[in-house]
Amino acid sequence: MLESAVALLDTADSPLRARLLANLAVELAFAGDRDRCARLSDDAVAVARRLDDPATLAAVLVARFVTIWEPGTLAERLAATVECLAAARRAADPNLEAWGLFRRGLASLEAGEMAEADPCWDAYRLLTADLGLPVHRWLVAMHGVPRSLAAGRIEEAERSASACHELALAFDYPDAAVVFAALIFPVRFEQGRLHEVEALFIDMVSRFPNLVVLFQAMLAFLYCELDRDGDASEVFERLAGAGIVPPPLTMNVGLVATAFNAATCAHLADRVRAPELHDALAPFADQLVAQPAVFLGSAAHYLGLLATTLEHFDEAESRFTAAEATHARLGAPGWAARTRLEWARMLLARGAPGDPERARELAGQALASASELGMARVAEQARVLLAG
Repeated sequence: MLESAVALLDTADSPLRARLLANLAVELAFAGDRDRCARLSDDAVAVARRLDDPATLAAVLVARFVTIWEPGTLAERLAATVECLAAARRAADPNLEAWGLFRRGLASLEAGEMAEADPCWDAYRLLTADLGLPVHRWLVAMHGVPRSLAAGRIEEAERSASACHELALAFDYPDAAVVFAALIFPVRFEQGRLHEVEALFIDMVSRFPNLVVLFQAMLAFLYCELDRDGDASEVFERLAGAGIVPPPLTMNVGLVATAFNAATCAHLADRVRAPELHDALAPFADQLVAQPAVFLGSAAHYLGLLATTLEHFDEAESRFTAAEATHARLGAPGWAARTRLEWARMLLARGAPGDPERARELAGQALASASELGMARVAEQARVLLAG
């Protein structure tokens, strides 16, 4: 429908033409033609700027965020959200301002700047409460899941995931199943209950080919967490056959899948694939692996796992040090516990003077935090490490 509308519309600059081009770019974002998406979005922005229409510019920039949403564009997206918010406020359009606040919060989260992200989301919730639009109620519930998980509030995250799914079903959102799968996975991960969603993710792999790289990566990681290494290896080999580093995908899907692949690679001690995954993640070491439905902590955590696999122990220590500092600054005790556990494993593998004592200290801290937060799997792994 958008293709037909663009073809029928006069080629002269107009607010309608700018919005059609911007929305077409969004709808094609998962289709694989990144060059065309970029051209459409660039054209939409150019038309909006020539019109000097703040409402049109804000709408186009809201759409562009999705079109270019990859880890390598974080700086551009942060700058664009500032411009988007200014334009929405000039236009006195509360809906566009709400979208700008939500996008700004997401980009700030990826950058690890919670002092910027949290006020944006607080303002977003207040503004959208008066708008009464279902999509904003849905996004408020969705965002509650990763934020609650980051803070270690697992039961609260589960309630938000259920509320989000109920809202999506209530207004017939076509991708309700996909979003719920993405939301419930990290909840069950924290609870040590991933066995409950195995069938769901096998179904996701078969039903959603455009997201197969993500759902297969999650399924392989699930098998690692269940200590089913044979099944994990089988799925991981299928992933590797298509390219162990996914192509860039909008909404940070490629980065999320790469982080899951890195964790699986480390679990399977796969030193063949580790260098390629390491090189793919290294440019984003200072960023968080995050998108609206998923928060997987600092990218440095996964670089620490891969460096340990490659026996680059000094690098691993620096990566885990950075990840722990990031998680502490974010107020993410669950991810701090995971980093300390993996750091302890690395120290035992290195075995330098003082490493066993330091490993015991870190594992003890991980056990204490995991027990307090109800993170059953991490607590179990920490106990096993301490007992050994």
